[in-house]
Amino acid sequence: MAAKAAELLAAGAICVIFCGVLLQVLFNAIDVVLQIIGSTPLGLNLPSYAEISGFLLASTTFLALAGTFVANGHIRVNLFVDCLPAGVRKVTEIFCLTVATGITATICWGLSQLLYYSLKYGDTSYGLLPIPLWIPQSSLFLGVIVFLACLVRALVLAISAESAMSSVAEVGEGSD
Repeated sequence: MAAKAAELLAAGAICVIFCGVLLQVLFNAIDVVLQIIGSTPLGLNLPSYAEISGFLLASTTFLALAGTFVANGHIRVNLFVDCLPAGVRKVTEIFCLTVATGITATICWGLSQLLYYSLKYGDTSYGLLPIPLWIPQSSLFLGVIVFLACLVRALVLAISAESAMSSVAEVGEGSD
């Protein structure tokens, strides 16, 4: 049940990214087409557009962490790990997943504090359009939370697995 929830959260984050990018491209395309045919554009050019794009880039990066991890798309050291004997491989995988989970939990804590203080003090961006910083920070926090859930799932699966795992995807397939 928890495995399906983590996978659904990761897939949901990817869908949010898709919708955001699709809307951005669609609105820009509409403005360009209207300019080409000589009509008045809708005025979708926003002040602080570069700043908003930067926030969206950071959001999509963090929201994509979990989906990429579940799909086994993160860079891994399989060439090294696959050469290890089964027992050492399992210990190495558990060690790596434990370290990654610890680092990600620390990042979660730091982002939660950043988000809390941004809300508390009403921090805004410095561009022409003052954007409350809690908005982009909340997507970063959500992305890291979902990634942490996927890491914890992979760690539990690695600990409970009978044999060593060479990839997170193999363990995920064996548990469902």
